[in-house]
Amino acid sequence: MHALVFADRDGAELTPLNEILCPALLPVRGKPILEHCLEQLRQQGISEIFLVTGDHTKAIRDHFGDGLRWSLKIHYLMSKQSDSPEKIRAYLGDRLPLPYIGVRGDILRTHAHWLANADDLQPKTPGVLVVSDDACDLRPLAWPMLGAADHLATPSRPTNSAHLLRSLAEYHQCALQALQQDAQQLSTAGVADNDNLQAGKQSKMHHRSLASGAASLGDYSTVHSEARLAGRVVIGNHCLIDRGARLHDSIILDNTYVGSGLEIKNAIVAKNHLIRVDLNADFHINDPFLLADNRFHHPIGNISSVIARLLACLVLLLSTPLWPLAALLAWMQNSQPLLTTQTLSGNRVNNSPNGLRRRTFRAYRWHTPIAALNALPLLLCIIRGDINWFGRALPTYPQHPPTNRHQTEGDAHDDVSKAIEERDTSPWISRHQALPIGLWSPAELYSNTRTDPVERQLLEIELLSSPSWKHWLRRLRCFS
Repeated sequence: MHALVFADRDGAELTPLNEILCPALLPVRGKPILEHCLEQLRQQGISEIFLVTGDHTKAIRDHFGDGLRWSLKIHYLMSKQSDSPEKIRAYLGDRLPLPYIGVRGDILRTHAHWLANADDLQPKTPGVLVVSDDACDLRPLAWPMLGAADHLATPSRPTNSAHLLRSLAEYHQCALQALQQDAQQLSTAGVADNDNLQAGKQSKMHHRSLASGAASLGDYSTVHSEARLAGRVVIGNHCLIDRGARLHDSIILDNTYVGSGLEIKNAIVAKNHLIRVDLNADFHINDPFLLADNRFHHPIGNISSVIARLLACLVLLLSTPLWPLAALLAWMQNSQPLLTTQTLSGNRVNNSPNGLRRRTFRAYRWHTPIAALNALPLLLCIIRGDINWFGRALPTYPQHPPTNRHQTEGDAHDDVSKAIEERDTSPWISRHQALPIGLWSPAELYSNTRTDPVERQLLEIELLSSPSWKHWLRRLRCFS
């Protein structure tokens, strides 16, 4: 059997959250709502899906692809807001054979077996129709849904309950309540560490951080051991909850950084947007030390890595005559060896059993006081992709050799990095260390060599967090 799935809501009723995610991709128990729907369809033997999408087609297609991950075959149909389900059916024609199931995929059904008895679907399950002939009325699948108010989730109807998610408060309540539902109702993306904590792959959270209630942690997310979670808290993928943060009955969406000491209650947080559902208020936070996008946007984001490396190759070729001069000056310094070396953690990463770790590399410099000649060998690091043209300054801490013959240089470097982290636990340290390393730091264009190291780190975070060249140069002019 086939299914016609509608995921074309524009989400105007969920403003401003719809500017970040469409309703079909809102996460519940670590998975988008539409993914729960497709999994439930697959459990009932449906293998081919006609998926109707709207303005968010690209985001949905990027997540689900061709559907092979779910053993499904997905056909995408992009529609306009004015297109009715009847128009979609007419467009498909014979490509959608009878009988089939019509489903709204952007509402949440909290029971996995709402398709177990097809004869009992109507009208008990909102947003679901069994279409057996062309005369079947598809208007109940249009948004806003007709006649759905009588069949919503209530304590007396837990089996066929549905959440239409017509407001931010409804989504907030639904996502938090789903934390304590068993796997028979909704599947989960993570692994339960205990009854109250569910963690995704390669995520880190100490049990003492959960003061009370229940929490869900997505993939590749970290909660500082001194952060505190209470009530019901949902944290998405690639999130960082810094030291001293306090979260209570809140949802932290993907790629969000929550700064040190920040207290969040009854809220939905998406990057630097904070939505208080109890106050019906939306706040845009411009301070990257409070809330920020946890993904790094470097100032050459519009230049691909390939072009940046080709530029380094060109500069290396043009600087060839300077290499003998640099070697001569290093020899005149009476230094042995002529090249200094340092083992650093670069911008490339390795997937190790302990999670994603920066790949170590050797950085060479000519032993000469002339900065331009001193940095010539670093062009090779840019070509390899170990460093960028612009980024945080190369670290200058001394190298520690391996402590035993079984320890590699990379392990030794990780020990040094760990020692530095333990010595300085300032709230911005984790944010600064997430920045990529560069040949030049934009802070050097403003500050001098006598600048306080803390001030330099803060400048690098502020300047390198800008998403574009124009924004970056504008901030630089403000600092100067």
